[in-house]
Amino acid sequence: NISVSIYQNLTCTPPLNISYPLSATIPSCTPAAPSSMSFVSPHTPDSYAEHYSLSLQQQIAKNTVFTLAYVGNHGLHISTQLNLNPQSPVTNQRAISNAFGGLYQTAYEAASKYNSMQFNIQHSSSHGLIMNASYTWAHERDDELGLFETYQNVQDLHQEWANGDTDVRNAFSLGLTYALPTAPKVPKAVGEGWQLTSV
Repeated sequence: NISVSIYQNLTCTPPLNISYPLSATIPSCTPAAPSSMSFVSPHTPDSYAEHYSLSLQQQIAKNTVFTLAYVGNHGLHISTQLNLNPQSPVTNQRAISNAFGGLYQTAYEAASKYNSMQFNIQHSSSHGLIMNASYTWAHERDDELGLFETYQNVQDLHQEWANGDTDVRNAFSLGLTYALPTAPKVPKAVGEGWQLTSV
């Protein structure tokens, strides 16, 4: 374990104890940890997304409509953090300088893609009941990394292109809406237009 070997090379007063509960006293250790820096790229393009879709709709029975749709999304210039000075797990040398720890740049270089097929059936009855059933088959990929993650190669973020954190392949939902009858013996403005909805 890389982190354990680094801790073993430290001399701390009081001794460093990596366990719970943590000590209330902050230890002083040698060698001292190098300073890290964070900065934002001066060339900051605007993040944006391209959306595209195509749908076909057909009435397949009385009061029943079927919709088939393709929905896509392409995100560009997504904010991400790059460590320009990573430490090699083999040599313990840093990429730019051992005088610094991490050199973290906030850049807008990540991207994402989302593609989906969406199926929907909506049925309305004469008794005020509407049923809406939807199924989505989708795939989301990106090269944006999350918290405590780092790129293997900051010169080529696309090496991290993989399934994203929001990659949900299958999703189904069923919604019911019932229009309540007009309540008797109350003003019309209050007693009509009410609905019960369930998802």
